[in-house]
Amino acid sequence: MTSAGSSPVEGHDLGADDREATVVETSTLRRWWASIAAIAIALPVFAALIALFRPQWFPAGDMAQAELHVRALWADPPLTGAAGRIQSASGVQGSHPGPSLWIAMYPVYLLLGRSSFGIMAAAASIHVAAIVASLVVARRRGGWGLMVIVGSACLLVTRSAGPVFWTEPWNPWLAVFPFLLFVLLIWSVVEGDLLLVPFAVLVGSHCIQSHIGYAVLVAGLLGVGLVAVATRAFRAPETRIRSWTAIGAAAAAGLMIWLPPLVDQARNDPGNLRIIYENFTNPNGALISMVDTMRVAADQLDVLGPWLTGRTRVDPSWIGCFVVLAAWAAVAWNARRRRAWPEVRLHGVLAITVLLGTVSTSRLFGTFFEYTVRWWWAITALVVAAILHSAWRWVQTAQPTLVAARQPAFRIATALIVVLLVGVTTIQFADRAKTPGAAESVVIGGLAPQLRSALNTDERYLLRWIDPRTLGAIAFGIVLEMERDDIQVLLGTGFSAGVMPHRVAEQDQVGAVLYLVLGPQAERLASDPSVDVIAAFDPRTAKERTQTNDLTVALDAALTESGRPDLIDLLDDNNGLARIGYGMETVTPEVLDLADQLSALPQPAAVVLLAPGQSLPGQPLPG
Repeated sequence: MTSAGSSPVEGHDLGADDREATVVETSTLRRWWASIAAIAIALPVFAALIALFRPQWFPAGDMAQAELHVRALWADPPLTGAAGRIQSASGVQGSHPGPSLWIAMYPVYLLLGRSSFGIMAAAASIHVAAIVASLVVARRRGGWGLMVIVGSACLLVTRSAGPVFWTEPWNPWLAVFPFLLFVLLIWSVVEGDLLLVPFAVLVGSHCIQSHIGYAVLVAGLLGVGLVAVATRAFRAPETRIRSWTAIGAAAAAGLMIWLPPLVDQARNDPGNLRIIYENFTNPNGALISMVDTMRVAADQLDVLGPWLTGRTRVDPSWIGCFVVLAAWAAVAWNARRRRAWPEVRLHGVLAITVLLGTVSTSRLFGTFFEYTVRWWWAITALVVAAILHSAWRWVQTAQPTLVAARQPAFRIATALIVVLLVGVTTIQFADRAKTPGAAESVVIGGLAPQLRSALNTDERYLLRWIDPRTLGAIAFGIVLEMERDDIQVLLGTGFSAGVMPHRVAEQDQVGAVLYLVLGPQAERLASDPSVDVIAAFDPRTAKERTQTNDLTVALDAALTESGRPDLIDLLDDNNGLARIGYGMETVTPEVLDLADQLSALPQPAAVVLLAPGQSLPGQPLPG
């Protein structure tokens, strides 16, 4: 576990045969190690993708929106990122800052035929590329030992995150491993590796563009890197030209990656950057308290915390956090005592990262969702990796003869650990892989063939919906599936952030209106001869229909008994059941449990064809 090209431990004398064998081994590793590492990391992903190849997946909700954005390249290139819980002062929905994730996914998506399976593989490719690049930087800075430790930490995070994390084209996931790479790049820049300055800007920008929650972290660490470059140039005049060249290249890279969001801001009123600014300067909820901020930080920095277990609820173990902090302080102190300045600077960069992470957590407002701080997993994995790296260097320094004598055993043990991690993760991924929104996928798959037969490619349709449970997720999937056959199904202008501006319209701009109805009303419409139902699908078994009826009766009774009979009439309306499940209504635990059970069951669906301005039976005239 030493830097390539040096003897395993200073002072250890190799014989001629041993030296020759070491040279051959090192040469072979140099030639093939990146490919071997990529294959090892990708094995679990390959297992998950093979398991997901059949049956065909029909994306819904955020997943459909993601593919719609990637699919728009290059005819109508997206200028912003994924739609988010971001809105302007006037209520206009905004997106995360930029399109880097769509561009990064496009090559694999195109290679696999612009298919929904291709979008899953494209998402996985971003994770694999970020981890392999992280190993390159780790080896560049800390040799084989640090590379193996960082790789093992990434495998542990991979196992904890699970296959859905790897195959979902969801923007919060697509920045986690790139952020881990970014932190290593900043450390490398602090060490004087000027070649990596532009790459740090590009990777950090990708993280912010994917999810605005990285803004504080990335901006703070980029500041650290730039200060380090400027300080080094001031102290060593001979490096000034190279330093200014690196800063210039970084500025050019930053302008290039941020040009699309700037164009969007210039074109639109309000532009997306303005919407983001208004969202965070006028938060629609209270900031998280300092006590809760520290609870989240302590939970994430636990040695047996979410990064290792995959836990998503906040349940801090102060002992586990203390173990990490105590071990970290001990190895950092020893690194300083050994004058191992690269290690000291690594610990310094990570300490600043933890501080910035805590500040970023404290700026959250509204309902807390763990996925918004998933970057903590990358931070904790790197902290643990740095502790192990410094501890190993400590042992090498303190017991060089013992380490030299046991070097073959250490290598065998390391190889066995890595093989075990890869094997266990691969088996788990193959067994646990599942498509996102499987229930919604089944409904879309049932409706899509009927819609293809009923709709015309030379007509424009506006799609509206009544969806009690899934926040319109199936509607976004229908837009995507119809576009594959060049059928223009558009949404209202309020959904411009989700499907992009060229896929929205007003009702006076279309020839017909489609109404997607889910839940009990779909059954009633399917049997109503007065409406033009062009597609209907009920995925439920006879048992599931009975369960739906029983749970509906029980939920109505529970709402009445709990003093909320006002919610009964809302359950079948748009987002009615979702309001209970997402905590938008104050209800009893019994009501919440019944609502969750009902939401977990499949639901029938129907699509009705209407003239513009025509109302659905039982519904008011559309605006």
